[in-house]
Amino acid sequence: MSKVTNQASLKRILCRYDSPEWLGEVLMRAVGKATPQSIVDLGSGGGALSIAALARWNPSELYTVDLDKNASEEIIGALSLYKNLSHYHLNIDLMQTLPLNPFASIAGSVDLVVSNPPYRSAQWNPELDLILEQAGFPKPSTLCGDIPTDLIFVAQALNLVRPGGSVGLILPDSMISGKAMTPFRQALVKEHRITRVIQLPRRAFKGTDAQTYVVVLERGKSSLPVRLDRILDNNAWMQSIEISIDSASLRMDHGFHFQNRLLKKNDRKSLRDLGVEVRRGTLSSNELAQSPHPTFHTCNFPPNLGAGVDLQGPELTQEETGVWAEKGDILLARVDRNLERKIAFVAKGQAKLSDCVLRIRCPRQLQQKVLNGLISKDGQGQISARVRGTGARHISVSALLDILV
Repeated sequence: MSKVTNQASLKRILCRYDSPEWLGEVLMRAVGKATPQSIVDLGSGGGALSIAALARWNPSELYTVDLDKNASEEIIGALSLYKNLSHYHLNIDLMQTLPLNPFASIAGSVDLVVSNPPYRSAQWNPELDLILEQAGFPKPSTLCGDIPTDLIFVAQALNLVRPGGSVGLILPDSMISGKAMTPFRQALVKEHRITRVIQLPRRAFKGTDAQTYVVVLERGKSSLPVRLDRILDNNAWMQSIEISIDSASLRMDHGFHFQNRLLKKNDRKSLRDLGVEVRRGTLSSNELAQSPHPTFHTCNFPPNLGAGVDLQGPELTQEETGVWAEKGDILLARVDRNLERKIAFVAKGQAKLSDCVLRIRCPRQLQQKVLNGLISKDGQGQISARVRGTGARHISVSALLDILV
């Protein structure tokens, strides 16, 4: 195996996606009018963010750190042209407490910390709890034994930056809108001033369609309304909006808040307020193959959005178990790369549902209103704003019930 192939494989294992040049420029502009003399780049990779910072400012010290030993050669070579810069590169694991690594001497004194952390999970251990505690974060009681690496990077950035200093991050949607991350967002807005959150195009990084965001905050400053921006796929910028810190603790994505503001002006109501019931199917892939009953999976959606389907199944009896769809129900893919486009109306028959399908059931007089709302341009935009994940994207029952029609 060649050296190039080895490096590519290691990047995939470490979930390393280097920042494109334009994104580094966006991040540094979002930091604002700071004039940092000391900068730390956590998870520096080949140095894209460091180079963007040096193009904007003239710091006296730059610290870069990356677990990937191959990154050492890349970044030292990339920064060799900056002759008057004191550059220190450290090949260390940031999943350690600061007293155990060489950054301990500068903890709490850095002017600016930037980071594009890897988007993967780490196995919980007590040392990670200590890192979170030092940054003022709660213990991750709801994360099922794993801790997102990006959360630890945020904590380490806060541990390094001085009071009043700035932190510029590129973070995944889980940190911005994930329900499990709510306690950490609450801690951020309570203890620090979040100045900018910029929603990026889904394909901002080559090789992944992960939804990512630029987040800029100032350590220890009093909270103000949070400014949200969004860059579209065509590189156009949407209108900025401001949200309260209470709203920011719930989620900080421009797409969600912008859509909600527009729709609430037109007196739309959520599926939850309309009394709509949403159930997730129960059949696993193995159970689908073995089921003696008619079944419905994501591959069974018709090509036309909102089209009617005949499920073929017989009348249900009281003895039947599981989640079934019947005439009048609306079906939506829960997991799929293009789940917004997988919506159907049951015109006839019954079928047992896969666990990748959601059943939407509402009173007869609301069926057409709900269907039209979901397949409309506004409805599609709301679904897209609530979808999570990469590749096989997914939407939760709770997120679906919040959609306005």
